[in-house]
Amino acid sequence: MPTRALFVLLALGLSQAALADEPDALSITIGALSRKVPDGITTRLQTMVEAHHDTAYGRGYIDDGEFGWAVPAPGGFAAVGVANERLWGYGGPSSSNMALLRYGFDLPQDGTLSFGLADRIGSHTPGKLAVFGLDQPITTWRNTDWGFSYWGTAADRTRRESLGNASYGGEYRLEQGNWMLTATYPSKASWQLVAGAGTRWEARPDNGHQSGWQTLLGIRWNAQFHAGTGS
Repeated sequence: MPTRALFVLLALGLSQAALADEPDALSITIGALSRKVPDGITTRLQTMVEAHHDTAYGRGYIDDGEFGWAVPAPGGFAAVGVANERLWGYGGPSSSNMALLRYGFDLPQDGTLSFGLADRIGSHTPGKLAVFGLDQPITTWRNTDWGFSYWGTAADRTRRESLGNASYGGEYRLEQGNWMLTATYPSKASWQLVAGAGTRWEARPDNGHQSGWQTLLGIRWNAQFHAGTGS
């Protein structure tokens, strides 16, 4: 990743106060993720971990396989992180480790819109990914939180060629695109049921692609920890 970008991130962290008095948070979701594929339906058990720890100089975070540091920035936040593609929600058909720079914007109702650029660490399956994500709570109805999420990536020519995907076209082409409507019950509880439904589009080798519906059904545990109290 560009050294200059890291200095910019550090400068943002030192120039703007982070919310160090917010409690640390941890969320663990275990669920069955099912997808429609050309050969039928695949289902796998998936564990998603989200956590953050705030300091006066920024926030350390874990988010669906991404580990990093974020600081306040105009309109939202800036972050630098690393991720392994097998664990990362944005990952593709590779076990590569990626370094990531991301900029996010705060939206109403605690929503976020973020854009970033990830680069392969090492030489196996080289190339870059442009990443973009949207998490937007919609409403709370009958003690159920409803939300909408979109996450996707676009691969540069080098990455497409290393994975055997389509190498023609522009510099960046869509590698995957996902959206999901989610329902979480009961609202704001420590233990919750989580259900989601949406679609997924994914590039495949030999200039092809596959698309179909996807669903999630699982349970989530939420906890907050105040500094110095352990709870």
